[in-house]
Amino acid sequence: MTVTNAAGETIGTGTVNDDGTFTIGLDPAQTDGGDLDVTLTDAAGNVSDPAATSAPDLISPDAPTDMAVADDGTVLTGRGEPGTTVTVTDAAGETIGTGTVNANGTFSIGLSLHRLTAANSTLPSPMPQAMSLIRRRPLRRT
Repeated sequence: MTVTNAAGETIGTGTVNDDGTFTIGLDPAQTDGGDLDVTLTDAAGNVSDPAATSAPDLISPDAPTDMAVADDGTVLTGRGEPGTTVTVTDAAGETIGTGTVNANGTFSIGLSLHRLTAANSTLPSPMPQAMSLIRRRPLRRT
């Protein structure tokens, strides 16, 4: 039995037990949600088609970067790990926007302005310019 990672590198080998079960140690440990292929090889050297599985994703994404708030305060853009969820909360812990980072690593999140006030608006650090933009603009209720 052979386990390979997405780069095709062998990260584990072993033998299937008589009862059909197996346990294979992986080196290095796979904790990033990556794809793995498992193949079996019989005594004659015939190799099975690969069976695909995914490693658990145990690594937290890096903090978002390159964040900016639109001039009207309604959209937050930035960069992050593709496929991750972006959640924007105010100082009271209320969610004011959510979205998903695109495959190219960018995101654009609409903000619920009706929940923002000068007293409770905060955005993830580093966002001092964004805070100034939001606090200077009068809120319009819709």
